[in-house]
Amino acid sequence: MNLDEPNAGSIALLFVLLLCALPVRAVASTTAPVSTPPYAEANAGRLQPLKLAVVLSYGPQEPSAVPTVALAPFYNIALERLYGKEFFWRHDYTGCGIGIDWRDPMPLKDARGYYLPTRPIDQFEYHTLPEGVYGTASFEPPPFSGVITTPFGISFDVGAHPLPSGAKGNILALASTEPYEQLPSQAILTLPKPQRLEKIYLLTANLTKTVKCYYPGAEIIVHYTTGEKETHQLIPPYTMSCFGQRFCPRTYAIPFGRINGDVTPLNIGGDQPLLAATDVALDPARAVRQIELRCVASETVFGIMGITLLEALN
Repeated sequence: MNLDEPNAGSIALLFVLLLCALPVRAVASTTAPVSTPPYAEANAGRLQPLKLAVVLSYGPQEPSAVPTVALAPFYNIALERLYGKEFFWRHDYTGCGIGIDWRDPMPLKDARGYYLPTRPIDQFEYHTLPEGVYGTASFEPPPFSGVITTPFGISFDVGAHPLPSGAKGNILALASTEPYEQLPSQAILTLPKPQRLEKIYLLTANLTKTVKCYYPGAEIIVHYTTGEKETHQLIPPYTMSCFGQRFCPRTYAIPFGRINGDVTPLNIGGDQPLLAATDVALDPARAVRQIELRCVASETVFGIMGITLLEALN
């Protein structure tokens, strides 16, 4: 499937790293596509999936506290569940005129305040609590499967929707929101062989919150064999997108599916959900041994659909 075809929304989701050797000058690093030969054609026989050791960390735990797993279990949730009506997490309640304090009986309260469950998708209905929303919004992904080639030539292997039998999910969702056991907040990718890389390309379906703009929502920490590390912060609206609106200047927006229900607030920026393709430039002189992905803000989803690596030139 190619995104230049009419069914452009049918983009896929799979967390797979691919190697390539196309010069960095020949691919896009901004929001606009450039005229380049298709990636598969330019790199015939050079694209191959990597086998990775992955560590998933939940909540405040250290990465060393959880076991190492293989790539296959990376799909930890289905898109339609994550952004549907049945998935809940803890709301950062502030008591700002919503009326929670008038409930009878009062909701559960702990050291952090009231424990109020809400749906991530409710963020598209002005408020995120039953007192302020109708609870009608839900995300409907398009059918997809196979390899996706973006208009500017970067390819991603993909999962599938509907899920095939036995599949756990079709997105790696990282979140730092209670209950922590639902989703990991961190994933560490260990390359089987350190490599010099020009760029990391990400395909994401993130969820960000308006009141958390201008603050890091996620981080990409690159570990080099020299012992040094390099941190890239993803900050909405500048470098981190939200799958419900087209506002991030550093990502290439790819229409994807639809949001059903009351999504009036989305009309401000367009109610067409999207995937975001973006790039992270690395130091090509140093070899990368690990790539660490972290969600660092509550009520935020760092939703990784795919990753492609651009190998450095000799």
